[in-house]
Amino acid sequence: MVSCAKTARRVNWVMGGARAQEESSRWPLARVTAATVLVFAGILAFTSPALAGTDYRHLTGGDLYKTSVALSQAAYPSGAQTVVVANGDDFRCAVSSSPLAAAWEGPLLLTPAGSLDASVRAEITRLGPDRIFLVGVESGVVTAVNGAFRDLASNGAITTLRGTDIYDTARLVAAKVLERIGRVWGVVIVPSEETDWAGACAVSVSPFAAAKRWPVLFTPAGGPLPSATRMAVKDLGAARGRHIEALMVGTPVDPGVTAQVVEVHGRDVSQVSANISEYLASQGLRYSHTMVVSGYEGHWRHGLAAGPYLGRDQGVLLAVEKDALPAATFNILRNRAREIDRVDFCGPLGSVSEQVEAVVGADTLPGGFGTIRLGYRSYGEDVTWVEQRLADLSYRPGPVDGLYDARTVQAVLAFEKWEGIRRDGLVKEDEWMPLLMADPPVPRVMERGRWIEVDRKKQLLLYCIDGAVERTLPVSTGTPSILYGQETPLGVFHIISKNKRERKPRYHPMYIRTWGNLAIHGYEYVPARNVSHGCIRITIADMDEFYEVIPVGTPVYIYE
Repeated sequence: MVSCAKTARRVNWVMGGARAQEESSRWPLARVTAATVLVFAGILAFTSPALAGTDYRHLTGGDLYKTSVALSQAAYPSGAQTVVVANGDDFRCAVSSSPLAAAWEGPLLLTPAGSLDASVRAEITRLGPDRIFLVGVESGVVTAVNGAFRDLASNGAITTLRGTDIYDTARLVAAKVLERIGRVWGVVIVPSEETDWAGACAVSVSPFAAAKRWPVLFTPAGGPLPSATRMAVKDLGAARGRHIEALMVGTPVDPGVTAQVVEVHGRDVSQVSANISEYLASQGLRYSHTMVVSGYEGHWRHGLAAGPYLGRDQGVLLAVEKDALPAATFNILRNRAREIDRVDFCGPLGSVSEQVEAVVGADTLPGGFGTIRLGYRSYGEDVTWVEQRLADLSYRPGPVDGLYDARTVQAVLAFEKWEGIRRDGLVKEDEWMPLLMADPPVPRVMERGRWIEVDRKKQLLLYCIDGAVERTLPVSTGTPSILYGQETPLGVFHIISKNKRERKPRYHPMYIRTWGNLAIHGYEYVPARNVSHGCIRITIADMDEFYEVIPVGTPVYIYE
């Protein structure tokens, strides 16, 4: 069993130039509740095939403005007839612009409220549009765009949409969506509070709004519905004698039309995005194209321009925490892995992007992954997975039989020593992901043939063949802190003799020096630290196997 597929395709997009380029269903008229956040516990083991064809792309820049440029370059490498430029300082302006950009089939670019970002200006020039919409920006941006694109300004092809407040601005934007497509079937209404929670609601639902061409409107989460929002709902349908529906996200406010309510459980950004994305997937969005954004410290704003980009493929957006894959997001990625063809990363993600790739590319993950602690005498499919994973990485857990015995403990100790994890022989809750993502140990010495390396600092023995580690064993080397003890010496040695008949105090010793009885040998007690009198101890079970494969003359490199 192979636990992690490492053959995925990766494409990096960087603001300023892409390294690679490529180019309505109605809702049921019912009020529903979506409580879709998954939890780790209680989920059965899920098996998915290795997803060798999954694309991983990094679409990011130094800030959210440059990230919007990277998204534009990825979606429109040959230019676009329409460009929407929105105030990136206010998530509500950006999110309400998503269906506008989708309806007019152009990218959404973000700029500071009072000035035109230089990278955005360059991207507009590259796109060569016939029409520009400016949403929620101040006069400085309007003046800069009019000055930079005088032909469009003189032809009346630059339209500024800025109302008396955010609710009125969203109303004006909605009218332009209607102007383009002739009729809308629904609206999305999200909380207007300037908080991470409300922003996460808006960003997570923006791909749906873009895909459906449903205008995004706003209301305080607890109501009342602002007059501008109520007017926009009326103008879009009721005043024309047409029925429209409303998707209420995170707010139960009555919009005056048939409404569906998504109850957003949880207050952190990652749980909000998981909640909403799972619900929207049940309504037509697809995980085949998934975007992962940073959800911490406001970095979710890197996903503000993602709505029209994902909407083209009816994709979904998920948020993650700093250096950690949250439970809800992890479960979605695991359970939807077979559906995922492409994953885009936006914003500063650190090691989380690697964790996402590991989860999506995993062949098999047991039901207890990340949630339970395993130790001596544990048993079951979770232990089987751990044993096989350790064996794949060159550690020696003994038979892969689902029983956490003494050899499994020693193999886990070896893994912990190599990875710098607290050495206790337990698979702890935070140890599953490192185990999934780990690569086999690598030798310090590079040569042909066979040799042994002993790392005094890590307390490990590496048996190497032609530059690769064939097995990694936990050891205990010498220390002068015990009676008659001494440090295991550093240097280059060789196996000069072996004695299979000797069993005590050294079990099957393989001597590496002619004086002082310095040897690699088996011993009943091999703790996680150095406690020997100078020799290199390995377990008796390991020695039974190791003795037979090591010929006299094998080089031994001892270092720290």
